[in-house]
Amino acid sequence: VAGSSFSTGDAFRWTRETGMIALGWGSPPLRQGEAFDVSADGSVIVGGYPAFRWTEVEGAVPIPDMASCECTGWASGVSSDGSIVVGEPAWIWDAVNGTREITYPGWRLDRVNGISRDGRILFGVGTDPSGNIEQGWIASLDALHFIPEPGTCILLGTGLGALASRRRRARPGPCVA
Repeated sequence: VAGSSFSTGDAFRWTRETGMIALGWGSPPLRQGEAFDVSADGSVIVGGYPAFRWTEVEGAVPIPDMASCECTGWASGVSSDGSIVVGEPAWIWDAVNGTREITYPGWRLDRVNGISRDGRILFGVGTDPSGNIEQGWIASLDALHFIPEPGTCILLGTGLGALASRRRRARPGPCVA
């Protein structure tokens, strides 16, 4: 079990064997020690503010690279095995890809509230294409878009430009019956 202690301002972990143990993240007003989710075996706890990931070996550490996607906020969900963390605003972190902002065409994804056990489905709240705020959404990682790094954008733009140029030249003339 994980939670937040209003008397100490720290996130905590509770087990039958150890009782309540502070995770060492809360130092108001700079940090709020709130635990929001736990991996299936209890070995990873996530929360914030700012976003953190706790393990028994590492203790509470900030989610890396939050500044790279202009992400703030807290970690709100963790996959069953603890390898993928999501949070508010809409971002996702894993050890291989780091922290990335997530988007979906036409939507403004305000936050990710949680993640499926296998880490493939996310759900949260955002503004839909019609401008309706606080709309629930659910999406697979395959359908979402990740804000890539600038070097990737240049490479992608060059490749798409070359592909578009090639397709224009290869267009056949009008069909005549």
